[in-house]
Amino acid sequence: PDGIGGLKNLEGLQASANDIEALPDDLGDLSKLEVLELGDNLISGLPESIGKLSKLKSLILSGNPLSELPVRIKRLLNLTRFEI
Repeated sequence: PDGIGGLKNLEGLQASANDIEALPDDLGDLSKLEVLELGDNLISGLPESIGKLSKLKSLILSGNPLSELPVRIKRLLNLTRFEI
């Protein structure tokens, strides 16, 4: 949801199977986020701001109709689990 970037201390977000269609740009403001699970939604693209999630270790996007990934996703250097 819009405004999620205000949750500055959030370390994990599990929102799988919720019919989410898009992610807000302020997602990249979650500087402490380590786990992001968004599998089985309706997400077709990711905001470029996802590349700012430098502490992200686990990114689960399987079961979404993703058409492409943003170039900045390669900035996620701590990522150890990535499912698409």
